[in-house]
Amino acid sequence: MKKYWTPLTLVCGLLVLTSGSLLFFDINSKNIVLMHEWIGILMVIAVLGHAFLYKNSIIKHLSRKNNIVMMAAILLLGIAMIQSDKEVEQSNNVSVALFDSIDNAPITLMSELTHQPINNLVDKIKLAGFTIDDPKQSIVQIAQLNHQQPEDIISVIYKK
Repeated sequence: MKKYWTPLTLVCGLLVLTSGSLLFFDINSKNIVLMHEWIGILMVIAVLGHAFLYKNSIIKHLSRKNNIVMMAAILLLGIAMIQSDKEVEQSNNVSVALFDSIDNAPITLMSELTHQPINNLVDKIKLAGFTIDDPKQSIVQIAQLNHQQPEDIISVIYKK
């Protein structure tokens, strides 16, 4: 079994890295999300198996102060990034404000920002199966009207 843990960990790591990068850059599809989630679970198992197999080496790394400081910093950063939706809404985070302003922008403004004629953009949204009553509606309003998320409308707007 020893000869399988490292290759399994590497392959899972590469797949999670690739799918995570695609998701980060909003190249979303249900298959990419599913692959990222399921291969991620397999990677957790592979990492735990690899860690158990090489526990002496890990203990050796944990005995160095530099490694402990680096791991603690990354762990704290990760914990700090975990927030509930309510906490995100209540924060004064600039990126949250930016995304909120995009979500609440009327389609007429999105037309200007994306350099797409308003009629073409409205047609594009309608062709994607969304109902739009007025180009002055915001992305959030259109999403609510269609029982969708604002991200679904935004992905249509930016789709080539």
